[in-house]
Amino acid sequence: MPKPEPESRDHRRRTNNAARPIFAEARRIGLVQRHLRKLHHLATRTGPPPTAGSAPSTREMPPRTPQTQDGSRPSTPEAA
Repeated sequence: MPKPEPESRDHRRRTNNAARPIFAEARRIGLVQRHLRKLHHLATRTGPPPTAGSAPSTREMPPRTPQTQDGSRPSTPEAA
């Protein structure tokens, strides 16, 4: 007796109408969870959000220079 031909993917999709909305909802929930996880990762990685009305800086901060206790810079590199 010959084996029946396997059903095509489209045919299975058409005959599985009851489960389709359930799987679609599960996919949407998964996408939402992934999006929230990404936002959480980005938020914890970058620090506090900028205040309203200010644009984030695109420049790097200049390197800090050593200062003496009174707040002035040392006069020579050896003094640092």
